[in-house]
Amino acid sequence: MEDTDEELMEEVRNGNEEAMAGLYERYASRIYHLAKAMMGSEATAQDVVSEVFFRVYRYKQHFRPTVSFKAWIYQIAKNVIFSLSRRKKPVPLEPDWIPSKSDPVQEVEKEISREIFWQEFHRLPPQEQYLLTLYAMEGLSYTEISRLTGISVSALKSRFHRIREKLREALKKRGEWNDL
Repeated sequence: MEDTDEELMEEVRNGNEEAMAGLYERYASRIYHLAKAMMGSEATAQDVVSEVFFRVYRYKQHFRPTVSFKAWIYQIAKNVIFSLSRRKKPVPLEPDWIPSKSDPVQEVEKEISREIFWQEFHRLPPQEQYLLTLYAMEGLSYTEISRLTGISVSALKSRFHRIREKLREALKKRGEWNDL
């Protein structure tokens, strides 16, 4: 049976480097995708992953086994991302251009719409970017996000409604509205 995250973290606290590697394997790509969505740059996302795991190791004695490791590492990631976002302006995500057999004009229009969405996404306050990324890109449920952030599920639903409305209005103004 596989160790839980909390058990692995307890082993890290006791000096087991293999346990740290196990946590890295479980969370590095999640943290990377979160950072890339919020910061827009692959290089910055890699920097975030490195800094997050540096802090996990550095502050290992501060981890409380009564708290979910997932919540703890996402809090560290949020702090690192927010700290970097104050210093660096987010870079729009590089388009993932995948040739297809569909109409090239439609493909270009989709790419432009995607770029405009990301521009508007990066105009949102960092906390809203973080929540939207956890929900839409990381696939976390309202309950999981509530546990990670300490925001009640009903408050999250309200915030997501306001975020969607904000994006909807911004995209309408730019003539790029597709049902969110």
